[in-house]
Amino acid sequence: MIKGSILKSLILIGIITLITSCKEEKKHMEKYKEIISEYEEAWSNQDEEKLLSFFAEDVVFEDLAWQMKSSNKKEFQELLQYTLQMVPNFKMTIIKAYEGENFVVLKWKQSGNMTVSGYGLELDKFEYSSIVTSIIEFDDDNKIISLTDNWNSHVLYIKDN
Repeated sequence: MIKGSILKSLILIGIITLITSCKEEKKHMEKYKEIISEYEEAWSNQDEEKLLSFFAEDVVFEDLAWQMKSSNKKEFQELLQYTLQMVPNFKMTIIKAYEGENFVVLKWKQSGNMTVSGYGLELDKFEYSSIVTSIIEFDDDNKIISLTDNWNSHVLYIKDN
């Protein structure tokens, strides 16, 4: 009888622990959901100041398609300014978000009209869109410490005749 009571108590403790950890994970996920929503809005409004507020001073950024890298917030700001100059109507539309303990993986669409001379391109207000995968890591203060983007930059080389 005592063994049965102990077993029931252990099962009950296990269930309570599982429920509690699920509630904590849900709170955590809701927190990132709000941050990512604000991040999406800041990109779509081309709000440089707001965008920079999401990043830690020692953020590491990598754009795999164009092999652009930065190793701190100042360098990232330069890349951000360059991006917003090339695509002044830049839009970010999140398709899916996968969240973990200190990271988010996004599948999203970037779109706008690009003007660029370089990278083998001569574009003037070229309308484009591309699907992007981003891996975003956060520190304990919910600042982005690492951002890696991978997208199909080849859409910029395809022109309708």
